[in-house]
Amino acid sequence: MPIFGKLNVWELKKKRDVNGLIKVLSAKIRSYPHRNDDLKDHEHAAEALGEIGDVRAVIPLINTFKEKDTSRIGDSYRFVHLAAARALGEIEDSRAVTSLANVIADDRNYDVRAAAFDSLLKFDKTQITEELLAAVKQETKRDIDYAGRYLDSLMEMEFDKTQVVEPLIAALKNGNYYARKEALKHLVKIKDRRVVEGLIVALKAPESDIRELAQQTLIEIPDSRAVEPLIGAIDVLKKKGYGGREISNIAKALAKIGDERAVAPLVNLIKEAFHYDKIADALVEFAQPAAEQLVSILIGSAEGRRNEEIELASSFQATSNYGIEFTLERILQRAATSLSEDTLRMLTQVKDITVRFRVPAHEESRGTGEYVYSDNVGDGEVFERYFVEAKDYTKTLDCSSLRQLAQQELNRRGIEPKI
Repeated sequence: MPIFGKLNVWELKKKRDVNGLIKVLSAKIRSYPHRNDDLKDHEHAAEALGEIGDVRAVIPLINTFKEKDTSRIGDSYRFVHLAAARALGEIEDSRAVTSLANVIADDRNYDVRAAAFDSLLKFDKTQITEELLAAVKQETKRDIDYAGRYLDSLMEMEFDKTQVVEPLIAALKNGNYYARKEALKHLVKIKDRRVVEGLIVALKAPESDIRELAQQTLIEIPDSRAVEPLIGAIDVLKKKGYGGREISNIAKALAKIGDERAVAPLVNLIKEAFHYDKIADALVEFAQPAAEQLVSILIGSAEGRRNEEIELASSFQATSNYGIEFTLERILQRAATSLSEDTLRMLTQVKDITVRFRVPAHEESRGTGEYVYSDNVGDGEVFERYFVEAKDYTKTLDCSSLRQLAQQELNRRGIEPKI
């Protein structure tokens, strides 16, 4: 039998009998078999007091949080605490702020903590920022995946955002996808040197959208601490076969930073025919050191492969040479004034490159135009295998534009050709 009977609680609510509801809420919870009924009465009384909104209920509602279940099995008070936290938010009395903050910090049930947080948001934001900040920090330590739900509300407030940098970085390191995404979304808006540490962590995220946001942010806030992590990210992306958008972001970030440690890895991407069109613009920012390495590779290719016949691999070499020539032309068009006289003279001497290669005999498949229909998996068009004989190919790279652009820059400088 409940303390006052379930019907009485509803009757008290109907009559808006605040004192009666407080009496129900404040009554001592009896032991089994009455315990569950008493807990229900407390829960419904707290809900009713929240709906009525009378300030006389504030202290009795706060006192409900003193009752705790210390057993390891569960928290039998959680529904009472949940109702009390919501009720205090409905009443909006400033005396509840500290208690709600303590609930966020101490209660072991996430739903109760979340209800307390939501209730705090109903108060004057200028008065509760410290409590909310403490709550986010505490939740980050306790349950990183749930902390994300607090961030949007907190970050809308006026306070020193640098105070949440460390919790946000912690979320990036240890949270689930949602927590990491929310943390990074807010971290990139904070002006603090430690933000780059978080961006470096995000570069290793398994999800491409998180990596890309970190890459794009490093374009906007270039920092030399990110050079090695960005270079390392290139290697990871290449191994996993990811596309050019991320490589392009990384190349732009490295170009913005302007550290010459980036030149060799970017040149290697061109040499490996890896999205050279996306890398060329970045290498323009490193005009002289990039041109030195690229022209050396191109001249070496011209001298070493002019009359050499290689199977299959040379088709890749032809593409690689084209990427190098493309990048050098882009540098000459946009940053010729940054190149040394020696580099320009080398470019005027670059010869056209002819690569001969053989595609070996192999088998391929083609559709016959016939189709099979049944309930079996794999039905559809019928393919047949056929034999393709070995075939020789020749590709020539015309380097005349490089020679002309380099000579034009030498002429502009008034430098006479060497005899």
